[in-house]
Amino acid sequence: MSSVDEEVKKFRRPRAWSDPEGCSSTVVLWDPNDWSSSGYGPKIYMCTNMGWIPLGLDTKDPRGSEKVAEEMAENYNLKEVSRERALWFAGHEGNEDDFE
Repeated sequence: MSSVDEEVKKFRRPRAWSDPEGCSSTVVLWDPNDWSSSGYGPKIYMCTNMGWIPLGLDTKDPRGSEKVAEEMAENYNLKEVSRERALWFAGHEGNEDDFE
């Protein structure tokens, strides 16, 4: 087996923000990984009382998707959750070793 075969691909970890008091179900999730392999860039999702909703981004926005997600979370007074919780929100619980 070559060293290339042994190399484990590391994905950038998602980041998520939620209400630290637990009074709101609003969550902002930034997922930098294109799991569909279709060439789409990082995605932002928001969870509200309507469920998870993907948010459209202006690809020409100089801030970048991660900064946009941070600012959205700040506007809702959300606090960043742990790495493990962010991976759980993104649906990757149990695959923590695959991420940076």
